[in-house]
Amino acid sequence: MAPYVNKQLKDALIALRKEENQQTINNMARTLRDTSVLAPAVWDQEPQKDENGQLVFEPNTQIQLMILQDANGKYFFPMFTSYEELRQAQQENENVHALVLAFDQFMSFVEMAKGQVEGIVLDPFTENVPIDIEFLEGVAKTKKNVIKPTKLKKGEKIQVREPIKKIEALINALYQEAEKIPSIQEIYLKERVDHNDVHWLAIVDMNPQDPKLFQRLGEAARGKTDGKDIEFMFSTMQVAQKIIADSTPIYTKGF
Repeated sequence: MAPYVNKQLKDALIALRKEENQQTINNMARTLRDTSVLAPAVWDQEPQKDENGQLVFEPNTQIQLMILQDANGKYFFPMFTSYEELRQAQQENENVHALVLAFDQFMSFVEMAKGQVEGIVLDPFTENVPIDIEFLEGVAKTKKNVIKPTKLKKGEKIQVREPIKKIEALINALYQEAEKIPSIQEIYLKERVDHNDVHWLAIVDMNPQDPKLFQRLGEAARGKTDGKDIEFMFSTMQVAQKIIADSTPIYTKGF
């Protein structure tokens, strides 16, 4: 299996176990909401790899997530922050594989199992953090819209980085929608790191500038953002100019 580590969530779990207070609880919840986990699962049809090396399941594939029972007889879906954590579950069942699931994706399994499963348990063989459905539903309500405008104070700096995961699906979605919008000349895509939050930053070169078109781009990207928000800004903003000075666009009109 390819290595997978959600260090951000692991650190949040360790901090929570070290000292449980409102701050560590909120940080864990926010990180769980905005990142992904490994969910051990079995399925009745083997997936195929697409041109980007991603596993694609047939629409009629039956997928079942692994379930663990605690000492009180309650059932939870185990979720893991790394393959190292997951291996302990695999030792009990060698046929178990895993899916990388964003919050919305594993919540669909949780909702379907409501009444039978209490919720999820994170890294059950180490930190062992159970989270019930009521808490998860509260976290779900805090999820922000996928689209949000950039609001910066004069002189404010932002921290960005190149995407650290394969994002071909997101790039293709933005590219195809931009092709339909004549005013868009170029799009740049970065990850913006804002304290404990990581989300996409799309810088759009557009003439004339129409912020309403951000909605179209955001809708096209929905479901392909790996659970992160997308923030948009125009390329004419001073901070945007600094970012794109040494960046390569993911979309250029005519190419």
